[in-house]
Amino acid sequence: MGAHRLRPSTLLRALISRLRDETAMSLSNSGKGERLPPLKVALKTSVENTLKTTSAIMEAMEKDPGVTIPEIAKAISVSARTVHNHIRRLKEADLIRRVGPDKGRHWEVCGE
Repeated sequence: MGAHRLRPSTLLRALISRLRDETAMSLSNSGKGERLPPLKVALKTSVENTLKTTSAIMEAMEKDPGVTIPEIAKAISVSARTVHNHIRRLKEADLIRRVGPDKGRHWEVCGE
């Protein structure tokens, strides 16, 4: 049986949704005398924000393959350095690549 491949942005949205659901369940349970550990809340928030940023970057690249790092940063209200770091991680995971010569290059979202 072949593995089902999700588009990277679909996968990221699914992970964000799952994290939201788990956070909501944990928070609803905390009203029953249980307290959610602060580190767990911080980690979930951090992961969710990272996934949102990564998803927004990949969506920008899908919409406009010629988009630049400063344009992405402005569009999603983060620093160019943040976009650069996310792009580096996406390249390492083989989810995106830069194609073409120095002038006229474009982004390609892989694994679709």
